[in-house]
Amino acid sequence: MSNEATRSPWRTIVGRPRVWQGVGSTLLGVVWLVLAALGTEPWRWIVGSLWLLIGVLLLVVAVSDRRHGRGRYAATPLVVRAPERPADVTGSSQR
Repeated sequence: MSNEATRSPWRTIVGRPRVWQGVGSTLLGVVWLVLAALGTEPWRWIVGSLWLLIGVLLLVVAVSDRRHGRGRYAATPLVVRAPERPADVTGSSQR
């Protein structure tokens, strides 16, 4: 955990979420709310609302971290390069 997380109580509560975690939790909340609309049990509305609230909170924190270069997005991004072509050992220029 970074020093930033130990200094801020807010960061201790929400952690360092990624964008996909916020999207996944939000989608889970939407699925629960759809099930609540189709069913008759009132507890589904509560569970769906909680998942939706958690998902939106994680998504807001992750997007803010990404925009400001904090949390999981503080490190430099990994750059993937194509493999280099081997040198021509025969000396011919034919391809």
